[in-house]
Amino acid sequence: MQTMTSRSPRGSTDRTRDGVCPVAGRLVADLERVRLTVPFVGRVKLPPAPDLAFYTTVGALAVAGLLEWPVAAVVVGGHLLASVRSRSLREVGEALEEA
Repeated sequence: MQTMTSRSPRGSTDRTRDGVCPVAGRLVADLERVRLTVPFVGRVKLPPAPDLAFYTTVGALAVAGLLEWPVAAVVVGGHLLASVRSRSLREVGEALEEA
């Protein structure tokens, strides 16, 4: 598979060999490191942006009464289990690629 790279006026490439902008990659990595200080709790690490959007949507549906609270809890719990498993599988795959 061949990817196209564009060159800036200075001659450096704007994209990596995978076609991903390195600046965007750094921004996404920074979003995954967002932490908040919550009174009486301490520092809390926020989940990645797509997961946070999912949790917010499920919570909003539960608050609006369109989704029952027990159902919302099961959906969020299932999503948490699936995301942990997919991250673990991704790390195993990356380790196998390096070997």
